Amino acid sequence: MPIQEEYFERASRLVNGFFYTFEYYPRRSRELYDKNPFVFCIGPVEGRDNLFTAINLHHVTIKERELLIKYMQLQYGILDEDTQHLVSEESLNRLVPGILFGLRVYNMKNMYNLVRVKNKAVPLFIYGQGNIYLGNPDDKYIKYMINSGIYKNSDNLQ
Repeated sequence: MPIQEEYFERASRLVNGFFYTFEYYPRRSRELYDKNPFVFCIGPVEGRDNLFTAINLHHVTIKERELLIKYMQLQYGILDEDTQHLVSEESLNRLVPGILFGLRVYNMKNMYNLVRVKNKAVPLFIYGQGNIYLGNPDDKYIKYMINSGIYKNSDNLQ
């Protein structure tokens, strides 16, 4: 699949301090997961090969995403140069309280089509919602979704 070199570059690993998107297929999932995460990589999990922590921007609000980009630009100038910006979990949470709700651990073995989003392109992608899946929905949840009206089109509205 061709990628727009202006916005992306192919990657073989996550590197701290950059934004990425990729396809993700967890081996087992018991909760919501994002099939196409858009993340800011914080770093590897200590002592665990192939595991990385990252903030998945699809798991935080649009306002928190906007604030993250705004404050990272003010503090680090992320949009000015396409360089790495190492920021700890604590610093991210100070910049944008609540951003750690999007903190996730990813296994490189479950990632496909990994691309780094160039810093100048990050603001173009903060409004996407990703593809959130429920790992193992139970019957009660399925019944709720069917009856909630989410899947009904305007022809069925009265």
